[in-house]
Amino acid sequence: MLQKSKILFSVSKNMDKYLKEVLGKNIPEKHTQIKNGFQNHMEVITDYCIENYINKSELTEEFIK
Repeated sequence: MLQKSKILFSVSKNMDKYLKEVLGKNIPEKHTQIKNGFQNHMEVITDYCIENYINKSELTEEFIK
């Protein structure tokens, strides 16, 4: 099983385009709040993958990349 940090990095990296798009549509004063919410959401997705994903045995380093 992969380390949580590797899965979190991959999930966040793959969603970075979405985050940048959302930041571009919001005022700078909201960016910190949005980034924090994004980070929390990525952690929830990561925890789900580790704990509940039906095919979690397939979460190899190659798959995550």
